[in-house]
Amino acid sequence: LRVNSTHWFIVMQNGGDFDAPPCGQINPNDPSSDQRCEIVPEMNTGETFRVIGNVTNRTGTPWIQDPMALQVDLDSNGVFQGSQETGYARVPTMYGGEARFDYNWTWYSQYQASTYGVRVDFTNSEFYFTGNQPNVLAETGAYNNVSVIGTTDLQLNTLPRLYRNQNTTVEARLIDNALQPVKNAPVNWTWSATGVNNYSETDSNGIFKIDLNITESDDLGNFTLQFSFPGSPLLQGSMVNQPMWVVSRTYVELITTTSNLRSSGEVWQFSAKVTDDNSTPALRDPGAALDGNGSEGGIVQVIFEGTSFDSVQHRQVMFELEPNAGDIYDELLLDAQILREDPSSYLPDGFGPVNVILRFQENLPHEGCEQLQEYQLSLQGAWDPCVVIQGSDHYRRVMQYNVDGFSLIGRTTLDVDDQIVYTSEIDPVTGQSIEKPMVVTGQLVDELGSNLTNRNIRVSYEMQ
Repeated sequence: LRVNSTHWFIVMQNGGDFDAPPCGQINPNDPSSDQRCEIVPEMNTGETFRVIGNVTNRTGTPWIQDPMALQVDLDSNGVFQGSQETGYARVPTMYGGEARFDYNWTWYSQYQASTYGVRVDFTNSEFYFTGNQPNVLAETGAYNNVSVIGTTDLQLNTLPRLYRNQNTTVEARLIDNALQPVKNAPVNWTWSATGVNNYSETDSNGIFKIDLNITESDDLGNFTLQFSFPGSPLLQGSMVNQPMWVVSRTYVELITTTSNLRSSGEVWQFSAKVTDDNSTPALRDPGAALDGNGSEGGIVQVIFEGTSFDSVQHRQVMFELEPNAGDIYDELLLDAQILREDPSSYLPDGFGPVNVILRFQENLPHEGCEQLQEYQLSLQGAWDPCVVIQGSDHYRRVMQYNVDGFSLIGRTTLDVDDQIVYTSEIDPVTGQSIEKPMVVTGQLVDELGSNLTNRNIRVSYEMQ
Protein backbone atom coordinates (compact mmCIF):
# COMPACT_ATOMS: atom_id res chain seq x y z
CA LEU A 1 0.00 0.00 0.00
CA ARG A 2 1.38 3.44 -0.95
CA VAL A 3 -0.04 6.91 -1.38
CA ASN A 4 0.81 10.31 -2.81
CA SER A 5 -0.89 13.69 -2.50
CA THR A 6 -3.79 12.73 -4.78
CA HIS A 7 -4.02 8.92 -5.02
CA TRP A 8 -3.48 5.71 -3.10
CA PHE A 9 -2.18 2.51 -4.67
CA ILE A 10 -2.49 -1.19 -3.87
CA VAL A 11 -1.17 -4.28 -5.61
CA MET A 12 -3.75 -6.73 -6.96
CA GLN A 13 -3.26 -10.44 -6.24
CA ASN A 14 -3.45 -13.64 -8.27
CA GLY A 15 -3.52 -17.30 -7.37
CA GLY A 16 0.17 -17.75 -8.02
CA ASP A 17 1.31 -14.78 -5.94
CA PHE A 18 2.41 -15.67 -2.41
CA ASP A 19 3.54 -12.16 -1.47
CA ALA A 20 0.15 -11.26 0.02
CA PRO A 21 -1.16 -9.21 2.97
CA PRO A 22 -2.62 -10.90 6.07
CA CYS A 23 -5.81 -12.86 5.47
CA GLY A 24 -9.27 -11.82 6.65
CA GLN A 25 -12.92 -11.52 5.72
CA ILE A 26 -13.68 -9.90 2.38
CA ASN A 27 -16.57 -8.12 4.10
CA PRO A 28 -15.49 -7.40 7.70
CA ASN A 29 -19.14 -6.86 8.63
CA ASP A 30 -20.16 -10.31 7.40
CA PRO A 31 -18.48 -13.19 9.30
CA SER A 32 -19.78 -15.66 6.70
CA SER A 33 -18.07 -13.92 3.78
CA ASP A 34 -15.08 -15.55 2.10
CA GLN A 35 -11.56 -14.97 3.33
CA ARG A 36 -8.95 -13.36 1.14
CA CYS A 37 -5.41 -12.19 1.75
CA GLU A 38 -5.71 -8.65 0.47
CA ILE A 39 -6.31 -5.03 1.31
CA VAL A 40 -9.98 -4.19 0.62
CA PRO A 41 -10.24 -0.47 -0.16
CA GLU A 42 -13.36 1.57 0.46
CA MET A 43 -14.67 3.96 -2.18
CA ASN A 44 -17.65 6.30 -2.29
CA THR A 45 -20.37 6.29 -4.91
CA GLY A 46 -19.27 8.47 -7.82
CA GLU A 47 -15.54 7.81 -7.38
CA THR A 48 -13.31 6.16 -10.00
CA PHE A 49 -10.53 3.60 -9.65
CA ARG A 50 -7.81 2.93 -12.20
CA VAL A 51 -5.99 -0.33 -12.97
CA ILE A 52 -2.51 -0.02 -14.47
CA GLY A 53 -0.22 -2.95 -15.25
CA ASN A 54 1.87 -4.76 -17.81
CA VAL A 55 2.02 -8.26 -19.28
CA THR A 56 5.04 -10.43 -20.07
CA ASN A 57 5.53 -14.02 -21.05
CA ARG A 58 7.73 -16.41 -19.06
CA THR A 59 10.86 -15.00 -20.66
CA GLY A 60 9.97 -11.45 -19.62
CA THR A 61 9.03 -10.38 -23.15
CA PRO A 62 6.11 -7.90 -23.44
CA TRP A 63 2.96 -9.75 -24.54
CA ILE A 64 0.45 -7.98 -26.81
CA GLN A 65 -0.94 -10.96 -28.74
CA ASP A 66 -4.26 -11.35 -26.87
CA PRO A 67 -6.81 -8.82 -25.53
CA MET A 68 -7.34 -8.29 -21.84
CA ALA A 69 -10.44 -7.07 -19.98
CA LEU A 70 -11.34 -5.27 -16.76
CA GLN A 71 -14.32 -6.97 -15.12
CA VAL A 72 -16.40 -6.31 -12.00
CA ASP A 73 -18.57 -8.99 -10.37
CA LEU A 74 -21.70 -6.83 -10.06
CA ASP A 75 -24.07 -9.65 -9.05
CA SER A 76 -21.62 -11.07 -6.47
CA ASN A 77 -21.92 -14.62 -7.82
CA GLY A 78 -18.16 -15.14 -8.13
CA VAL A 79 -18.36 -15.30 -11.94
CA PHE A 80 -17.04 -12.54 -14.17
CA GLN A 81 -19.06 -12.59 -17.37
CA GLY A 82 -21.39 -10.57 -19.55
CA SER A 83 -21.23 -7.13 -21.10
CA GLN A 84 -22.56 -5.44 -17.94
CA GLU A 85 -19.61 -6.74 -15.92
CA THR A 86 -16.95 -6.05 -18.56
CA GLY A 87 -15.54 -2.57 -18.85
CA TYR A 88 -12.84 -3.01 -21.46
CA ALA A 89 -11.61 -5.73 -23.83
CA ARG A 90 -8.53 -4.75 -25.82
CA VAL A 91 -4.93 -5.73 -26.32
CA PRO A 92 -2.20 -4.04 -24.25
CA THR A 93 -0.26 -1.23 -25.92
CA MET A 94 3.49 -0.82 -26.02
CA TYR A 95 4.66 2.04 -23.82
CA GLY A 96 8.20 2.52 -22.53
CA GLY A 97 9.15 -0.97 -23.62
CA GLU A 98 6.23 -2.57 -21.71
CA ALA A 99 2.97 -4.16 -22.83
CA ARG A 100 0.89 -1.71 -20.80
CA PHE A 101 -2.83 -1.84 -19.94
CA ASP A 102 -4.62 1.10 -18.32
CA TYR A 103 -8.32 0.80 -17.40
CA ASN A 104 -10.73 2.76 -15.19
CA TRP A 105 -14.14 2.13 -13.64
CA THR A 106 -16.54 4.63 -12.08
CA TRP A 107 -18.99 3.64 -9.36
CA TYR A 108 -22.08 5.29 -10.79
CA SER A 109 -25.22 5.73 -8.70
CA GLN A 110 -26.87 2.61 -10.14
CA TYR A 111 -24.36 0.40 -8.28
CA GLN A 112 -25.60 -0.52 -4.81
CA ALA A 113 -23.39 -0.30 -1.76
CA SER A 114 -21.58 -3.62 -1.48
CA THR A 115 -18.21 -5.33 -1.73
CA TYR A 116 -17.43 -6.11 -5.37
CA GLY A 117 -14.80 -8.37 -6.87
CA VAL A 118 -12.54 -6.80 -9.52
CA ARG A 119 -10.49 -8.76 -12.06
CA VAL A 120 -8.09 -8.04 -14.91
CA ASP A 121 -7.39 -11.05 -17.13
CA PHE A 122 -7.05 -12.29 -20.69
CA THR A 123 -10.34 -12.67 -22.50
CA ASN A 124 -9.10 -16.17 -23.42
CA SER A 125 -7.71 -16.91 -19.97
CA GLU A 126 -8.07 -20.68 -20.31
CA PHE A 127 -5.01 -20.68 -22.59
CA TYR A 128 -2.70 -19.10 -19.98
CA PHE A 129 -1.27 -19.83 -16.54
CA THR A 130 0.96 -17.94 -14.13
CA GLY A 131 3.00 -18.28 -10.94
CA ASN A 132 5.92 -16.66 -9.15
CA GLN A 133 7.16 -19.79 -7.37
CA PRO A 134 8.99 -22.83 -8.84
CA ASN A 135 6.73 -25.79 -9.62
CA VAL A 136 3.54 -23.77 -8.89
CA LEU A 137 1.07 -22.98 -11.65
CA ALA A 138 -2.11 -20.98 -11.22
CA GLU A 139 -4.83 -19.42 -13.33
CA THR A 140 -4.06 -15.98 -14.67
CA GLY A 141 -5.88 -12.88 -13.51
CA ALA A 142 -5.22 -10.10 -11.05
CA TYR A 143 -7.93 -9.80 -8.42
CA ASN A 144 -9.03 -7.46 -5.68
CA ASN A 145 -12.19 -6.61 -3.75
CA VAL A 146 -13.52 -3.08 -3.41
CA SER A 147 -16.15 -1.94 -0.88
CA VAL A 148 -18.44 0.76 -2.26
CA ILE A 149 -19.95 3.13 0.30
CA GLY A 150 -23.33 4.26 -1.00
CA THR A 151 -25.48 7.28 -0.28
CA THR A 152 -29.02 7.38 1.08
CA ASP A 153 -32.06 9.57 0.68
CA LEU A 154 -35.26 10.01 2.66
CA GLN A 155 -38.41 10.49 0.60
CA LEU A 156 -41.85 11.36 1.93
CA ASN A 157 -44.60 9.16 0.47
CA THR A 158 -47.27 11.34 2.07
CA LEU A 159 -47.19 15.00 2.99
CA PRO A 160 -50.39 15.50 4.96
CA ARG A 161 -51.85 18.67 6.37
CA LEU A 162 -51.88 18.48 10.13
CA TYR A 163 -54.99 19.50 12.03
CA ARG A 164 -55.40 20.11 15.71
CA ASN A 165 -57.02 17.40 17.82
CA GLN A 166 -56.23 14.78 15.18
CA ASN A 167 -53.82 11.87 14.83
CA THR A 168 -51.86 11.79 11.58
CA THR A 169 -49.52 9.18 10.14
CA VAL A 170 -46.56 10.40 8.12
CA GLU A 171 -45.10 7.78 5.80
CA ALA A 172 -41.60 8.00 4.31
CA ARG A 173 -39.10 5.77 2.54
CA LEU A 174 -35.37 5.28 2.92
CA ILE A 175 -33.58 4.42 -0.33
CA ASP A 176 -29.96 4.13 -1.42
CA ASN A 177 -28.22 5.70 -4.40
CA ALA A 178 -29.45 2.85 -6.65
CA LEU A 179 -33.04 3.69 -5.64
CA GLN A 180 -33.28 0.40 -3.74
CA PRO A 181 -34.97 0.25 -0.32
CA VAL A 182 -32.78 0.21 2.77
CA LYS A 183 -34.28 -2.58 4.86
CA ASN A 184 -34.55 -2.88 8.64
CA ALA A 185 -32.69 0.35 9.28
CA PRO A 186 -33.33 2.73 12.21
CA VAL A 187 -34.49 6.25 11.35
CA ASN A 188 -34.51 8.93 14.05
CA TRP A 189 -37.09 11.71 13.92
CA THR A 190 -37.85 14.93 15.81
CA TRP A 191 -41.03 17.05 15.69
CA SER A 192 -40.04 20.69 16.21
CA ALA A 193 -43.46 21.86 17.45
CA THR A 194 -43.18 19.95 20.71
CA GLY A 195 -39.61 18.63 20.68
CA VAL A 196 -40.87 15.03 20.67
CA ASN A 197 -38.31 12.61 19.24
CA ASN A 198 -38.19 8.88 18.67
CA TYR A 199 -37.09 6.38 16.07
CA SER A 200 -38.77 4.04 13.59
CA GLU A 201 -37.47 1.06 11.67
CA THR A 202 -37.84 0.56 7.93
CA ASP A 203 -39.63 -2.52 6.62
CA SER A 204 -38.61 -4.74 3.70
CA ASN A 205 -39.64 -1.97 1.29
CA GLY A 206 -37.64 0.70 3.10
CA ILE A 207 -40.86 2.31 4.39
CA PHE A 208 -41.29 3.64 7.90
CA LYS A 209 -44.22 5.41 9.56
CA ILE A 210 -44.46 8.12 12.18
CA ASP A 211 -47.62 8.77 14.19
CA LEU A 212 -48.08 12.42 15.15
CA ASN A 213 -50.72 13.38 17.69
CA ILE A 214 -51.64 17.05 17.30
CA THR A 215 -53.69 18.14 20.31
CA GLU A 216 -56.32 20.86 20.34
CA SER A 217 -53.98 23.07 22.36
CA ASP A 218 -51.08 22.84 19.89
CA ASP A 219 -50.12 26.01 18.07
CA LEU A 220 -50.91 26.64 14.45
CA GLY A 221 -47.92 27.38 12.24
CA ASN A 222 -45.08 26.06 10.14
CA PHE A 223 -42.93 23.43 11.86
CA THR A 224 -40.38 20.86 10.75
CA LEU A 225 -40.26 17.10 11.00
CA GLN A 226 -36.61 16.05 10.93
CA PHE A 227 -35.61 12.57 9.74
CA SER A 228 -32.08 11.26 10.11
CA PHE A 229 -30.50 7.95 9.17
CA PRO A 230 -27.22 7.51 11.11
CA GLY A 231 -25.65 5.38 8.39
CA SER A 232 -24.09 1.92 8.35
CA PRO A 233 -20.68 0.49 7.45
CA LEU A 234 -21.67 0.50 3.75
CA LEU A 235 -24.09 3.43 3.65
CA GLN A 236 -23.61 7.10 4.41
CA GLY A 237 -26.14 8.74 6.68
CA SER A 238 -28.67 11.33 5.55
CA MET A 239 -30.93 13.92 7.11
CA VAL A 240 -34.02 15.76 5.88
CA ASN A 241 -35.87 18.68 7.47
CA GLN A 242 -39.40 18.56 6.09
CA PRO A 243 -41.56 21.68 6.67
CA MET A 244 -45.10 20.80 7.74
CA TRP A 245 -47.98 23.11 8.56
CA VAL A 246 -50.39 22.70 11.42
CA VAL A 247 -53.48 24.33 9.96
CA SER A 248 -57.11 24.99 10.78
CA ARG A 249 -60.02 24.36 8.47
CA THR A 250 -61.77 27.41 7.11
CA TYR A 251 -65.56 27.58 6.97
CA VAL A 252 -67.50 29.90 4.67
CA GLU A 253 -71.14 29.90 5.76
CA LEU A 254 -73.79 31.67 3.69
CA ILE A 255 -76.05 33.82 5.88
CA THR A 256 -78.45 35.65 3.53
CA THR A 257 -79.00 36.27 -0.16
CA THR A 258 -81.68 37.81 -2.35
CA SER A 259 -84.18 35.72 -4.30
CA ASN A 260 -82.72 33.97 -7.31
CA LEU A 261 -84.90 35.56 -10.03
CA ARG A 262 -83.54 39.03 -10.84
CA SER A 263 -84.35 41.58 -13.53
CA SER A 264 -82.20 44.32 -15.03
CA GLY A 265 -82.09 47.27 -12.65
CA GLU A 266 -82.48 45.13 -9.54
CA VAL A 267 -79.83 44.48 -6.87
CA TRP A 268 -78.35 41.11 -5.98
CA GLN A 269 -76.70 40.88 -2.57
CA PHE A 270 -75.38 38.31 -0.13
CA SER A 271 -73.76 38.02 3.30
CA ALA A 272 -71.62 35.22 4.74
CA LYS A 273 -69.48 34.31 7.75
CA VAL A 274 -65.83 33.14 7.63
CA THR A 275 -64.53 31.22 10.67
CA ASP A 276 -61.90 28.66 11.64
CA ASP A 277 -62.52 25.11 12.88
CA ASN A 278 -62.52 25.75 16.64
CA SER A 279 -59.76 23.08 16.95
CA THR A 280 -62.18 20.32 15.93
CA PRO A 281 -61.55 19.47 12.27
CA ALA A 282 -63.75 16.39 12.28
CA LEU A 283 -66.87 18.43 13.09
CA ARG A 284 -68.55 21.37 11.40
CA ASP A 285 -68.04 23.48 14.47
CA PRO A 286 -67.14 27.04 13.40
CA GLY A 287 -64.86 28.73 15.87
CA ALA A 288 -63.03 32.06 15.86
CA ALA A 289 -64.00 34.61 13.23
CA LEU A 290 -61.32 35.50 10.69
CA ASP A 291 -60.52 39.19 10.38
CA GLY A 292 -58.68 41.24 7.76
CA ASN A 293 -56.22 39.86 5.25
CA GLY A 294 -53.27 39.27 7.60
CA SER A 295 -52.28 36.15 9.49
CA GLU A 296 -55.65 36.10 11.29
CA GLY A 297 -57.73 36.51 8.15
CA GLY A 298 -57.64 36.12 4.39
CA ILE A 299 -59.34 36.95 1.11
CA VAL A 300 -62.65 35.58 -0.18
CA GLN A 301 -63.08 35.74 -3.94
CA VAL A 302 -66.62 36.11 -5.26
CA ILE A 303 -66.73 34.62 -8.76
CA PHE A 304 -69.77 34.86 -11.05
CA GLU A 305 -70.14 31.96 -13.48
CA GLY A 306 -72.70 32.72 -16.16
CA THR A 307 -73.90 30.60 -19.06
CA SER A 308 -74.45 32.20 -22.47
CA PHE A 309 -77.24 31.33 -24.91
CA ASP A 310 -74.86 28.94 -26.72
CA SER A 311 -74.15 27.03 -23.44
CA VAL A 312 -70.63 28.43 -22.94
CA GLN A 313 -69.59 29.30 -19.39
CA HIS A 314 -68.06 32.71 -18.66
CA ARG A 315 -66.47 33.61 -15.34
CA GLN A 316 -65.51 36.88 -13.75
CA VAL A 317 -64.05 37.76 -10.35
CA MET A 318 -66.53 40.33 -9.08
CA PHE A 319 -65.27 40.97 -5.53
CA GLU A 320 -62.29 40.17 -3.32
CA LEU A 321 -63.47 40.64 0.24
CA GLU A 322 -61.64 40.79 3.55
CA PRO A 323 -63.71 39.47 6.46
CA ASN A 324 -64.56 41.99 9.16
CA ALA A 325 -64.91 40.05 12.41
CA GLY A 326 -65.80 37.12 10.16
CA ASP A 327 -68.46 38.95 8.15
CA ILE A 328 -68.38 39.51 4.40
CA TYR A 329 -71.09 41.36 2.47
CA ASP A 330 -71.56 42.92 -0.94
CA GLU A 331 -74.22 43.86 -3.44
CA LEU A 332 -74.35 44.46 -7.17
CA LEU A 333 -76.73 46.43 -9.38
CA LEU A 334 -77.59 44.20 -12.33
CA ASP A 335 -77.58 46.00 -15.69
CA ALA A 336 -78.18 43.87 -18.78
CA GLN A 337 -76.95 46.57 -21.17
CA ILE A 338 -73.58 46.89 -19.41
CA LEU A 339 -73.21 43.12 -19.24
CA ARG A 340 -73.76 42.81 -22.98
CA GLU A 341 -71.25 45.54 -23.81
CA ASP A 342 -68.52 44.31 -21.43
CA PRO A 343 -66.04 42.10 -23.40
CA SER A 344 -65.14 40.13 -20.26
CA SER A 345 -68.72 39.82 -19.04
CA TYR A 346 -69.97 36.76 -17.21
CA LEU A 347 -73.24 37.18 -19.19
CA PRO A 348 -72.28 38.24 -22.74
CA ASP A 349 -75.93 38.02 -23.84
CA GLY A 350 -77.01 40.28 -20.99
CA PHE A 351 -79.26 37.60 -19.50
CA GLY A 352 -78.96 34.05 -18.20
CA PRO A 353 -78.29 31.85 -15.15
CA VAL A 354 -75.39 32.71 -12.82
CA ASN A 355 -73.67 30.43 -10.28
CA VAL A 356 -71.90 32.34 -7.53
CA ILE A 357 -68.69 30.86 -6.08
CA LEU A 358 -67.34 31.98 -2.69
CA ARG A 359 -63.67 30.94 -2.71
CA PHE A 360 -61.35 31.48 0.28
CA GLN A 361 -57.72 31.86 -0.84
CA GLU A 362 -55.22 29.90 1.21
CA ASN A 363 -53.58 32.01 3.92
CA LEU A 364 -51.69 29.58 6.11
CA PRO A 365 -52.26 28.54 8.80
CA HIS A 366 -55.83 28.91 7.47
CA GLU A 367 -56.34 26.43 4.67
CA GLY A 368 -57.97 27.40 1.41
CA CYS A 369 -57.68 27.31 -2.37
CA GLU A 370 -54.53 28.15 -4.28
CA GLN A 371 -54.54 31.41 -6.18
CA LEU A 372 -56.21 31.19 -9.58
CA GLN A 373 -54.46 32.16 -12.78
CA GLU A 374 -56.35 34.44 -15.15
CA TYR A 375 -56.48 31.87 -17.95
CA GLN A 376 -58.21 29.32 -15.71
CA LEU A 377 -61.35 31.42 -15.57
CA SER A 378 -61.94 30.90 -19.29
CA LEU A 379 -61.50 27.11 -19.23
CA GLN A 380 -64.50 24.90 -19.89
CA GLY A 381 -65.08 21.83 -17.73
CA ALA A 382 -62.64 21.29 -14.83
CA TRP A 383 -61.27 24.80 -14.39
CA ASP A 384 -60.59 25.04 -10.65
CA PRO A 385 -58.08 22.53 -9.15
CA CYS A 386 -59.46 23.35 -5.71
CA VAL A 387 -62.55 21.24 -6.47
CA VAL A 388 -60.63 17.95 -6.25
CA ILE A 389 -59.16 18.70 -2.81
CA GLN A 390 -60.89 16.59 -0.19
CA GLY A 391 -62.87 18.78 2.19
CA SER A 392 -62.68 21.90 0.00
CA ASP A 393 -66.44 22.38 0.35
CA HIS A 394 -65.63 24.00 3.73
CA TYR A 395 -63.98 27.00 2.10
CA ARG A 396 -65.23 26.87 -1.50
CA ARG A 397 -68.97 27.38 -1.52
CA VAL A 398 -70.93 27.09 -4.81
CA MET A 399 -74.26 28.92 -4.87
CA GLN A 400 -76.26 27.36 -7.70
CA TYR A 401 -78.27 29.71 -9.90
CA ASN A 402 -81.55 27.91 -9.13
CA VAL A 403 -80.98 27.82 -5.35
CA ASP A 404 -79.00 30.69 -3.81
CA GLY A 405 -77.29 32.07 -6.92
CA PHE A 406 -79.45 34.01 -9.37
CA SER A 407 -80.78 34.22 -12.92
CA LEU A 408 -81.01 37.55 -14.72
CA ILE A 409 -84.34 37.34 -16.52
CA GLY A 410 -85.03 39.64 -19.48
CA ARG A 411 -88.39 40.97 -20.63
CA THR A 412 -89.43 39.94 -24.14
CA THR A 413 -91.73 41.42 -26.77
CA LEU A 414 -93.49 39.40 -29.48
CA ASP A 415 -94.70 41.41 -32.48
CA VAL A 416 -96.99 39.55 -34.92
CA ASP A 417 -96.99 41.40 -38.24
CA ASP A 418 -98.86 39.08 -40.63
CA GLN A 419 -101.37 36.27 -40.48
CA ILE A 420 -102.58 34.41 -43.54
CA VAL A 421 -105.31 31.85 -43.10
CA TYR A 422 -106.72 29.82 -45.97
CA THR A 423 -110.04 28.02 -45.70
CA SER A 424 -109.97 24.45 -46.86
CA GLU A 425 -111.94 23.11 -49.81
CA ILE A 426 -113.15 19.74 -51.13
CA ASP A 427 -111.49 18.06 -54.10
CA PRO A 428 -114.37 17.44 -56.56
CA VAL A 429 -112.69 14.31 -57.96
CA THR A 430 -111.69 12.52 -54.75
CA GLY A 431 -114.05 14.15 -52.38
CA GLN A 432 -111.16 14.62 -49.93
CA SER A 433 -110.48 17.81 -48.00
CA ILE A 434 -107.56 19.83 -49.39
CA GLU A 435 -105.31 21.11 -46.58
CA LYS A 436 -103.97 24.63 -46.87
CA PRO A 437 -101.28 26.29 -44.67
CA MET A 438 -101.79 28.91 -42.03
CA VAL A 439 -98.87 31.40 -42.09
CA VAL A 440 -98.02 33.50 -39.04
CA THR A 441 -94.96 35.81 -39.08
CA GLY A 442 -93.53 38.09 -36.44
CA GLN A 443 -90.48 39.03 -34.37
CA LEU A 444 -89.31 38.11 -30.87
CA VAL A 445 -86.98 40.65 -29.20
CA ASP A 446 -85.65 41.17 -25.68
CA GLU A 447 -85.83 44.35 -23.69
CA LEU A 448 -82.57 45.57 -25.22
CA GLY A 449 -84.01 45.30 -28.72
CA SER A 450 -82.01 42.26 -29.78
CA ASN A 451 -83.55 39.48 -31.80
CA LEU A 452 -83.94 36.19 -29.99
CA THR A 453 -83.18 33.23 -32.24
CA ASN A 454 -83.89 29.53 -31.91
CA ARG A 455 -86.78 30.07 -29.51
CA ASN A 456 -89.93 28.00 -29.56
CA ILE A 457 -93.12 30.01 -30.16
CA ARG A 458 -96.48 28.49 -29.35
CA VAL A 459 -99.28 29.40 -31.76
CA SER A 460 -102.85 28.67 -30.67
CA TYR A 461 -105.99 29.10 -32.72
CA GLU A 462 -109.63 28.16 -32.48
CA MET A 463 -112.25 27.65 -35.16
CA GLN A 464 -115.29 29.90 -35.23
